Order: sequence, then structure tokens, then C-alpha cells
Amino acid sequence: MDIVLINPLYPRYESNMFASALAASLDMPPLGLLYIAANLEKYGYTVKVYDFNLSTEQEIEQISNEIFQSNPKIIGLSVSTPNYNYAVTYSKKIREKLGQRCKIIFGGYHVSFLPDECLAESAADIVVLGEGEHIFVELADKIIRKKGSALEEKQGIAFINENGEIYNRNAHLLRIDDLNSLPFPDRSLLPMERYKTPATVMGSRGCVARCDFCASGAWGGIKLRSPENIVAELWELKREFDFEHICFIDNTFTANRERTYQVADAIAASGLDFTYSLETRVSNVDDSLVEKLKQMNTIAVQFGVETGNDQVMKDIQKDITLDRVYKAVETCLKHGLRVMCTFIIGHPTDTSETIQDTVNAIRKIKRMGGQAKIEMLTPYPGTPVFLNRDKKGLIIKDWNYDHWGATTSPVFETKNFTQRQLQKRFIEAVMEVNTI
Repeated sequence: MDIVLINPLYPRYESNMFASALAASLDMPPLGLLYIAANLEKYGYTVKVYDFNLSTEQEIEQISNEIFQSNPKIIGLSVSTPNYNYAVTYSKKIREKLGQRCKIIFGGYHVSFLPDECLAESAADIVVLGEGEHIFVELADKIIRKKGSALEEKQGIAFINENGEIYNRNAHLLRIDDLNSLPFPDRSLLPMERYKTPATVMGSRGCVARCDFCASGAWGGIKLRSPENIVAELWELKREFDFEHICFIDNTFTANRERTYQVADAIAASGLDFTYSLETRVSNVDDSLVEKLKQMNTIAVQFGVETGNDQVMKDIQKDITLDRVYKAVETCLKHGLRVMCTFIIGHPTDTSETIQDTVNAIRKIKRMGGQAKIEMLTPYPGTPVFLNRDKKGLIIKDWNYDHWGATTSPVFETKNFTQRQLQKRFIEAVMEVNTI
């Protein structure tokens, strides 16, 4: 076996009324790993992909034995903040079983922004910063086929050099300029039937916004796939699976209006009979756009609203107003779309009063016919709220990454709340929302 790619186990938070966006994301296949795998296969490498979140601890032990027996040359792990501790622990198990004959590569949001952290713990040999499809092939060429430039000459990686020093002189976030050049994700490498939301499609990467709490904006500007390329992937899904619904996972599907119309027209003209859900911004929505989304058989949209207070909206760089939110919700509902609005509690300038404003905004949206859910803020590495936390008066009190993503428990305090006070206020808000 050449390469094994792993989605490490996330902490298994209790699934209840506080079920988080993180829990929802685990109901989807790790599309990034399937993209990397497909590109490696394109260049002749044998690859296996494992999503540990589908398995029990006993099953993971059995899978691990299979992995170690196959003696892969490279094991890559997709690392986010909540699964960082598990990834570090598992990497040490890899080293114990396979020694230096297997190179360990970490990638993902968390390590892209904090590469030195895991290298200092000797958790990885190499950290990929940013989008990994192309650089992973270069690394495989160097490690397995012994060809290509030295690691010191490659862009977008950090690693431990021969002197035992962290080397990241050329480190910067890698972006794929031409998304159409990538092969479609190899979904045959994972059991799609095990996921609640198996049919996910990435029509773009990056985000046009720079919201305070979001790492997607910190990743960089938006990159778009062509309508023809998207439709070609949809036809592949139609041929190979029995999916009925497609979830576009773009941060903002409608970021470019002209291109949105082109995608909608291409899908409508294709004869495909999927239904679709997607995320957009309220500032993009009007009757014309919603009618176009309906023509491509969109049935549900999600808006990131994040707060019910216009001043907090400005503080978090959201660049929308509540009046615009209500208008967008009304427009979508009028055209028969289901609407979900997401909110966050725990912004640095949140007070008990602004949190009540958020509850009131949710009350209004639900009475209009929309749905809403609340998350606790998590100051993920790379986000403005993390990078500027001292200036914003946000103090991180819990650096155990297992807790970063737990819906009810803040890992920080603000100038207006202690951890305990914020947790109490959050639970009160959720309980009130659930009675509406």
C-alpha cells in the first residue's frame, strides 16, 4: 500500500437539543480526503481512506491493525481543532508500529494555521498548509518515488529538517487556482450508505466574507468551478449512486450572481432530477435569484445570521442588517423554500441584552415560518477572533482542544461573561428558543 488517508475521530459530544454544526458535519463524508485520494490515484498511487467517525473503538482497532499490516509509505491525517488531540495520539501509535519507514503528514484547518504546534510535539513529519491535492502528489513523488525537488524547496509545507529544527521558510496557505483541473472525489473509497448526508458537492472554495469567527475567510478569496464541471460531477453521482438530494457545501453558493445563474441554468437544462440545498448570504437574495434557484430544484437554503443585534453584527464584520435578514427569509419562504438560519452566542461584545436580541430574532424568524439554531462561539485558530483575542477582550481559559466544538461549553471568557455565566446564558437562550 502506498498511502492511507484518515479522518481522525472527533470527540463524541452528546447529541441532543444542543446538537452542533460539528456533529452535522460528521454526517457527511470527508470530501477533502476524497479529493486528495482521487488526485493521487490519477498519478498512479494506491490509496485507502478511512473515516474513524463511522466506527466504534473496537472497529478502529481492527482497522488500525489492517493499516499497519499493509505497511503504507505515507499516512495522512485530516486535522481540525476538535480532533487534534486524537490525531496526535494516533500519530504516536503509527510511529510505534511503523517507525520511520512511514511518513506522517498532517493537513487541515487547524495545522494549517498552527503548524509548529504539532511539529513541536513530533506528531507529524510534514504539515501541509492549505489545499493539499497538488502538494500531496509532490510529497508522494519525493517520499515514495524518490524524485522531485527537496522538501526545503517546496512551497506550502512545514516539517522537521535533518537538524531536528522546524522548517517552514516557504510556508504559506496553498490554493488550487483551477478547481476544474481536479478529478472528482473518489467516493468509492468510503461507504456512502453510512452517512446521513452522503451526497455533498463542493462548487467553490473560500469565501467572499471576512467574518470575525470564521476560518473560511482567513483561508482566502473564493475560487469557482465552472457550471459544466459541476454538472459533470452530478451526472457521475447519478450514474454511480441512488442519491435523490444533493447538498452543496460551498460557504456561499451565490457569491457570484452571474455564475449562480449559469450554474442554475446548466443544472435545469441537464435533465437531472436531484433536489438541492445550499448556503447563501441574505445580501445576495432577491426574487430573481430565488426564482433561479427554484428552477434548478433547490428546496432549502441556509443563512448565517449569527446575531440578533445590529451593533454586534458590525462588530463581527458580518456586513448585513437584521432588516435584510428578515427580507431574505420572507422572500425565500414566499417562493416555497425551507429556510434555516444559524446564530452564534458568545461574541466578544455580546451582553445578556444582545443575547436576548438574538433570541427575539429567532422568535421572529420561526414565527415567519423559518427555522433557526444556535451555536456557541469557538475561537478557532486562524480566525480574526482568535488572532485578535487580546484586543477583543476574549481570554481562552481551556486549551484542551477536545472541548473546542462542544456546543454548550465555552472555552473562553469575555469582558462581559465568565465561562460559567456564558454557559448558563447560552442554555437559557436555547431553552427559550425551543419553546417557540
